[in-house]
Parts: sequence; C-alpha cells; structure tokens
Amino acid sequence: MLEVKSLSASYGDVKVFSDLSFEIKRGDYLVIVGENGSGKSTLMKAILGLKKPDGGEVIRNEFTEIGYVPQINSAQKNFPALVREVILSGLIERKKLFFSKEDRRKLDEICKLLNIEDLKNKPISNLSGGQEKRVMLARAMIRGAEILFLDEPTTALDPIATAEFYDEIDRLNHNGKTIVIISHDVRNVINCANMVLHLGANNSGILFFGPKNEYIKSDLFRVLNGVHIHE
Repeated sequence: MLEVKSLSASYGDVKVFSDLSFEIKRGDYLVIVGENGSGKSTLMKAILGLKKPDGGEVIRNEFTEIGYVPQINSAQKNFPALVREVILSGLIERKKLFFSKEDRRKLDEICKLLNIEDLKNKPISNLSGGQEKRVMLARAMIRGAEILFLDEPTTALDPIATAEFYDEIDRLNHNGKTIVIISHDVRNVINCANMVLHLGANNSGILFFGPKNEYIKSDLFRVLNGVHIHE
C-alpha cells in the first residue's frame, strides 16, 4: 500500500534520520514509537509530503487517499469556525468553489460514524479535547481516506477520553482503515496495533520494525515502557 525506501531527513545541519526503509500494508495498524528527538513527526511529515526529505522516496498508489490528524495547538483550537465547517474544510483541496449535496451527505455520514452528530453546529472552540480530536479525525476522513496518519492524537486528553479515542481508532481499523499513529502513550496504543516501528535517537535509525507480539518481548520495549501487554 505504501513503501518507504532509503528515506533521509534533516533540519539545517542536523541529520534527523538516514536511510529508513519499511512497508505499510493494507489493514495494518502501525505504531511509531521512540525517544524524544528520534524523528517520529519528521518521518510522518516526510511520508505525507509536508517536509522535503534529503533523499529516498515514498511509493504509494496514486489513487490511495490519505488522511492526516496533526497535533493541535491553541491557535488552531481558537479558530472561529463551526464543527461542520472544520470537517468540510478537509475537501477544500479539490479546488471546488462550493460544497455539493454529496459533500454534505458525507459530512452527515461521518458525523454519525464518529458519534458527533450533535456537535455539527457548535463552535470548535467550545469542544472538549476528546470531541475536538473526533472532529479532526472526521476532517481527515471526509475525502474517503483509506489510510489515516495520526500524530500524538491523545496529547492532553484525560484517561477516559483517551480510551474512547483509541476504541474509535480500533473500530475504524477493524472496518478496513489502515492506521499509522505516533504516540508516547505506549501502554494504551500498542494493545490495538499489529505492527511497531521503533525509531532510535541521534540518527540511529530503525531499531525495530515488525509484529507487535515480537516487539513486546524485546529489550527495547521493556526499556521504553515495562508494562504488561495483551498479546
């Protein structure tokens, strides 16, 4: 579905990572983990074309729709817009001047799927953290995304909202969506994943890429987060 080949990236004179290669298959739930500064977000942005890599390539089917849920900052949250406007803004890249009846049907369908129908006409600034994350997820999905990239989606959420959000992502994965997620919350997120990519700090590359059940038996996992995980 998507292949990363010999990808390298840097900021200024600082090399973030070099020669990364791996493949994401349809239906995967891939968790990207690693220490701060290992380049997780940079890798995701390079895959999405939001950052130009120094070298290498990302190969994907040109018909594969991709959705992206970035980390949300306060400036975005305080933007004066209604929930339905934020979700529909995910369609703006099509360069159409107006939203069609089909667009609005998709809006209703996705809001129902994510249990946010009652939020459509509310200002996004009035939402809780968990509600806001669902809205941004809906925005990423409205173009029919087959693969969803999420960068630290549960940051600042309380434990209940975090659990509910991960349940939603797990349900989407079971319904056919491919998931790629960056998270420091290894304790919760890895239970639903089938694949793990562990990036090393200081340009040390991929320390592990493979099935979750192998990763949780590794020293890498024990060092990162020594907790019991259901296999």
